[in-house]
Amino acid sequence: MSENYSIETHCVHGAYNPHDHNRARGMPLYQSAGFVYDSVDHASKLFSFDEPGYIYMRLGNPTVDEAEKRITLLEGGRSAVGFASGMAALTGFVLNMLRPGDEILAANCLYGGSMGLLNDTLPTLNIKTRFFNPLDIKSVEKEITPATRLILVENLANPTLVVPDVAAISTIAKRHRLPLLVDNTIATPFLAKPIVHGADFILHSCTKYLEGHGNIIGGFIVDAGTFAFDKERYPLLFDDAPGGISFMDKFGKDAFTMRLKGKVLMNTGGCMAPFHAYMLLHGMESFHVRMERHCTNAAAIATFLSQHEKIAWVNYPGFSGHPSHDNAQRYLNGYFGAMMGFGIKGGYDACKSFINSVKLLTHSTNIGDTKTLVIHPASTTHRNVDSQERMKNGITDDFIRMSVGIENVNDLITELDKVIQSL
Repeated sequence: MSENYSIETHCVHGAYNPHDHNRARGMPLYQSAGFVYDSVDHASKLFSFDEPGYIYMRLGNPTVDEAEKRITLLEGGRSAVGFASGMAALTGFVLNMLRPGDEILAANCLYGGSMGLLNDTLPTLNIKTRFFNPLDIKSVEKEITPATRLILVENLANPTLVVPDVAAISTIAKRHRLPLLVDNTIATPFLAKPIVHGADFILHSCTKYLEGHGNIIGGFIVDAGTFAFDKERYPLLFDDAPGGISFMDKFGKDAFTMRLKGKVLMNTGGCMAPFHAYMLLHGMESFHVRMERHCTNAAAIATFLSQHEKIAWVNYPGFSGHPSHDNAQRYLNGYFGAMMGFGIKGGYDACKSFINSVKLLTHSTNIGDTKTLVIHPASTTHRNVDSQERMKNGITDDFIRMSVGIENVNDLITELDKVIQSL
């Protein structure tokens, strides 16, 4: 389809062509691990990447391929690679680019799983991470060292809801010849287009709003095709592809994506399952409609909570006093997302009683579901983050994270008021 269509149309149609799939109106599920080769020569050409086609599920599958094409369209990228989860995508990205001794420069308010990878797992590979405050642009440049190879930020960070100035950070990244990876999971391409503002790569956990129903896990890396890798600092992109030619020489701007599939997925196995891609494609067709309801519900609930006598505070970027409000207005397409944090007067004990008392709301670690979900990050998703660092970033012991669903907003407000008043 034409790339000039709106995001709503791309959500529904993507790049799908029924004539490529026996005229099936809906994308079929290709539940097959292996594929048949025409001849020995044909197989050889596929394995050397001299001819496009499907080899084995770890390297590609038609249903997964369609999901990759759709997220590429939604983000305005050049190509994408699907993974078994968002964390698998981030891990694969790092393994595809960095070597022992390299450093990552990351925002200090990332999702708890990302923090775990950076702080616990990657140091065992001698890949270290330095952190900066994404709301203090001057701190970005101060933390760059000769070993820095990547800048990582999260758009509408989970759960602090920090919105970074992507354009300003991109300018710094380009000045130092560093790629900028933006986790756009919570903002989604419906609210934000980081590539337009200078991001080189996009990370997604499509478990959340893209699929939207909490039924699958999956992840994507979207490549904008804009970053110019140099051999001295990023030698992995110049190592041999099948056939003895370097990935960069063989694939040019597609070298990163092709190595991600041809080396990382082949050797680590963290590929997206075809059934999950199939479910994801169904979810993506209505994703844009759901996002509007998610966001309008959240705005109404945030206003209600901010005016409630028993609520101590509300963290929502739609409020003018929020530290990311200006960035949210600039980058989020007129909305402010569908998540918020809040505290109840009475501290942790009141927070605990609230979560244990909800009925319409669900106590669950997931986000981006059609259903409204609540959780206590300090004792769950961020329990392994250093307590001082956690508190410094606003994830206090009385912090309740709420992912607002698409139920009737009056029903949600009635439930919230009933439970809060009972405390």
